[in-house]
Amino acid sequence: MNNSSDILILKMHIEDQKRKIVDQNKKIEDQNEKIVDQNKKIEDQNGKIVDQNEEIEDQQMQLEELSEEVGDQNKKIMIIPVMEFFGGFSPFQWEFNPNEFRVQGGKKYSTPFYNTMNSHCFQLGAYFNNNNLRISYHRYRGKYDADLGADIETTNTFNFCINIFGKGGKEKYLCFGNRDYFILKSNTRSKSRNFIINNDEINDLTIDGCLNLHCFFK
Repeated sequence: MNNSSDILILKMHIEDQKRKIVDQNKKIEDQNEKIVDQNKKIEDQNGKIVDQNEEIEDQQMQLEELSEEVGDQNKKIMIIPVMEFFGGFSPFQWEFNPNEFRVQGGKKYSTPFYNTMNSHCFQLGAYFNNNNLRISYHRYRGKYDADLGADIETTNTFNFCINIFGKGGKEKYLCFGNRDYFILKSNTRSKSRNFIINNDEINDLTIDGCLNLHCFFK
């Protein structure tokens, strides 16, 4: 009788140990799953960090490219030569392909240029609005002007004219009259009035895909 009781107690003890082992294994499995989940979160976080680092690198590259572009642009600043014919008109030519920014959007600017009457610097701009090309004329903060942080209020009145010669004798004439805007202290260029070149005019005015603007003060 004692032997049977001992055997029963032993079996019960073994079963209890088995249950504890099963429970412990279940806890270990749960813990392993948590570790896997945690590792997955860490991998995702590392992936985000890598993406952020790549984005930062791309932004730094864009800033470097922009700095180089600005540096190149500054090097291209030119003084218009004095011409003796047509009453001393000062010509400036700007050629660009409007299709380069028609789809992508944005605004394209010419090389800054000077006139022969004073030290003022100017710049032309071009952009599309409602599929029509707009040409703008700006006073530009040049090398003879104050740096950023100061308003430029010295202005003059004169006409700035543009001739666009196209195919088959097609021609368009634009004239910005008696306006030389001042420049706010936080800006590099002034406001401007715009002239519109309608979409149906562009093809006739382009040669080899480019518009050729012949500009002069008078």
